[in-house]
Amino acid sequence: MQNFLGARWTSGRIVSDKVQDQFGKTIDVALERGLQPVRNLFGTRGGRGNSGPTLKKVSLATGGAIDLEPGARPRLREPRVSVRHLPKGESEIRIELGTADQLKWALALLRKKLPHVTIEADSIRHLARSVNSPVGGPVELVVSVGGSEYFRGMLKSCFNLLGVSHPALALDSCFDPVRDFILNGQGDMEGFVRWILDPEPLQIPRLGPTDQFIGIITRGQSVEGVVQFFGDIVHSFRLSNLYSGKALHVGYLVDPHREANPAEDRHPEFAADAVPLFDDQSRKSTPEGWKAFEARLRRIAAKFFELARDKAVDEVFAEVLDQHKGEKLTREIAARLARRLAERLGSNIP
Repeated sequence: MQNFLGARWTSGRIVSDKVQDQFGKTIDVALERGLQPVRNLFGTRGGRGNSGPTLKKVSLATGGAIDLEPGARPRLREPRVSVRHLPKGESEIRIELGTADQLKWALALLRKKLPHVTIEADSIRHLARSVNSPVGGPVELVVSVGGSEYFRGMLKSCFNLLGVSHPALALDSCFDPVRDFILNGQGDMEGFVRWILDPEPLQIPRLGPTDQFIGIITRGQSVEGVVQFFGDIVHSFRLSNLYSGKALHVGYLVDPHREANPAEDRHPEFAADAVPLFDDQSRKSTPEGWKAFEARLRRIAAKFFELARDKAVDEVFAEVLDQHKGEKLTREIAARLARRLAERLGSNIP
């Protein structure tokens, strides 16, 4: 499973540097791009500890755009400069920045408003302070999954799991079609990937709130399975319909937050009926399929707000109570806690 999803399991037995370089510029990018908005919400790190990407130019429902840092932390995309003229020829200047690097940009905008005023960046840096404030309306995140390269990236993870679990078996000729589809995009995508119509969560083991999971089983000559991203984005897949070997039951489970201990399970126990029947799923994206997908996105959003709320509460308690270690909880301290919670929950948790 790709590093950006929080997985750390690697194998030198099934790797090809040449092919990995090719995938790193194509199908891996497509899979990561499709899941970026959800990863950004949860702020999960990659398996090597790297932070997720900042989403650039995210639209606000009220107009304009912001950037979203990992964990859905809003940041001004460009500086805001406002000037209020006061009596006696004086002016009040307000500069808002997304990052400290935007200061020179802001001063250039200020010079357009007040050509006669000269302010050097170094002379005002000490006046800056960091604040949390509402972004001014709902944020519109677009989750776009699907397409040949996205699904080839997904199938790469699934086939890699089969390969690392049964290296010799993965070279069987019955897997040539899926191998050719992953490598070269050749073949009918609908023969390998289907849209799941059931909106209910998978009945699989859990490590954390937003687990990644792959489960592979055999049903007669069919080697099929299910993959789950971030707890609720699921896809049905088939690696072969011409298999004649021994029964297979392979799985992998990882908590991308790395908070569970252990954070990954390379042999999770799951029931075969937890894997949706491949032939029962939709070949095309249909209204029924999108309705199921929408239900899953709603659960993901609800989980994000739950985790963000809990994190905000923990941070406020730490911020306020750390200043009063060893003291009794007074009405004044409790009132301050309540005020800070109202400020945080009101500004950061819609």
